[in-house]
Amino acid sequence: MSLAKQKKIRGGHNAFVRTVIDGVQQVLHEGDWSNNDQELRKKLRANKKTLEGKSKLLTDLDSEILSLLCEDESVDQEGVEAEVKEAGEAHNAINYALDSIDDSRRRKFNQPNKSQFTRTK
Repeated sequence: MSLAKQKKIRGGHNAFVRTVIDGVQQVLHEGDWSNNDQELRKKLRANKKTLEGKSKLLTDLDSEILSLLCEDESVDQEGVEAEVKEAGEAHNAINYALDSIDDSRRRKFNQPNKSQFTRTK
């Protein structure tokens, strides 16, 4: 497959990943966490699985793209570095979202009972 085609495919997947990450942020910031909402848990689990799958797929695409770039004599070191930076930023955003999901699930769904922290005289 050509370099241009691989980049278009990756761009489509990256656009979807951004949509998923935006959805994760919305759930984390605007969700009603007062009643351990099972629907929020399901959304976060689904988004986590999606992001994990897309991360693997994007890793494979990034490797293919870098391989094609290195074969292209017209691409210099700066072009390769720019490509690596772009791929790294995308993976960083995915990892940040995954960590946010994990942190929020621990914090919001496993909150200790407030009475555990009440001082007795």
